[in-house]
Amino acid sequence: MTPEQTVRAIDIMQDSHAGLKVQARLRSAQEAWKDCIPEWQWAIYDYRIKPTPREWWISPPEPLQECEWAGSYRDGFIKVREVCE
Repeated sequence: MTPEQTVRAIDIMQDSHAGLKVQARLRSAQEAWKDCIPEWQWAIYDYRIKPTPREWWISPPEPLQECEWAGSYRDGFIKVREVCE
């Protein structure tokens, strides 16, 4: 491990200890990230803290018809949630 990788690993482990969810994936496969209970096998797996989706409200330029949207719509605003993979 390089010094930068060690610092990153320490940050991830400290965040995990603080209660944040950890995700892992095999280094060799570059597969999708999966929630895990980490075993800290850094030579085999890549680890990260699970991204938290951001949410915000937007105002569309024109009023929307009911068939044009799905989700939260209140007082002319649409609630948007980021998709994290």
